[in-house]
Amino acid sequence: LHGIGRVFAFDFVTAADWQMHQTRRGEERRPNQFDSFNRPLHSPVEGRVVASEDAMPDLVCTPGAGSTYGKGLPDGLPKAALFGNHILIETDIGDFLALAHLKQGSVLVRPGMQLSAGQLVGRVGNSGNTSAAHLHIEMLDGLPEFEKFQTSEFRQSGIPFGFRSVVVRGSNGGRSGDLVPEKGDIVAARRSPVDG
Repeated sequence: LHGIGRVFAFDFVTAADWQMHQTRRGEERRPNQFDSFNRPLHSPVEGRVVASEDAMPDLVCTPGAGSTYGKGLPDGLPKAALFGNHILIETDIGDFLALAHLKQGSVLVRPGMQLSAGQLVGRVGNSGNTSAAHLHIEMLDGLPEFEKFQTSEFRQSGIPFGFRSVVVRGSNGGRSGDLVPEKGDIVAARRSPVDG
């Protein structure tokens, strides 16, 4: 739980990758060594694509050792490179959903396209500012102005959001329904069991 908008974003990894973060910290890994890598990504909302990126490479990373770029970006890279390959969706109520760190060449949507909830839009990758393959998902109250990120002029704020029909296991025990997961929770769709 963290975010470009400062709060309310989620990073999703598989249980196997979470275990790798805990037990193999600092070991260099290629993208295809992560269980999360190349998993299909379906749009969680209806809306219109306002931005997408597909050309950034998937990176070799070291789980648990911090992000690829740390606090800075290599010279010449725009600040949008922090998101890596990404999709920004304007929802029907005017908020913006960001799906980030997608696999190079996997993004199936382009600006202007209308999306249905559940539509296949790409695959999980390891591009941008990342320490391992994962999906970064975040809701913002405005279209992100990437070039102002990490400055006092970045005005977009993160918005709390949750998920429908999920099962969650975490420090507060197990619960299910329409809810907002907490940091460290294990989340699964209600139709499938939550496992270790």
